[in-house]
Amino acid sequence: MKKEKKRLRELFEKMNEILLRERGFADVEMGFAELVGRLNTNHTYLYKAVKACSGMTFQDYLQSIRLEEARRLLDSTDEQVTAIALMSGYKAVRTFYRHFREHYRLSPSKYRYRNEGDETDDAVLPPIPGEGNDSDKIRP
Repeated sequence: MKKEKKRLRELFEKMNEILLRERGFADVEMGFAELVGRLNTNHTYLYKAVKACSGMTFQDYLQSIRLEEARRLLDSTDEQVTAIALMSGYKAVRTFYRHFREHYRLSPSKYRYRNEGDETDDAVLPPIPGEGNDSDKIRP
C-alpha cells in the first residue's frame, strides 16, 4: 500500500511539473488526454493519482490552477480581463467569467476593483492545490 501511494505521489508530482513549472495550465489545448500521453500512463491511474493527492477531479484541479493564475494576474498586472482569461488557459472568456464568479463570488472586474491598492482581500481566496498546503496530501 505504501508503494502504491508513493507511485501515485510521483505521478502527481510529474503532472504538476508539466502543469505548474512548464506552465502547461496556460495551454488551452492542455487536457487529461494530453497529460496521459506525456506522462506515459493510463487514464485510470492518472485520475486515481489526482484524486488521491488533491481530493479533486482532474478538471477541478486544472480549473483551480487556472483561476489562481488569473487572480494573481488581476492583482499584479493591468492586463485586460479578456487577455488574463487567455493567459490563464481559458479558450472562452465567457467560461472564464462563469468559473471565476462561481469560485471567488465576484466577477473578475469587481475582484480587481475591490482589491486595487488593498493588501487585504475581502474575497475568499482558496489556496492553489499542490503548493505546500494540506490539500496536496494523499488521503487514506
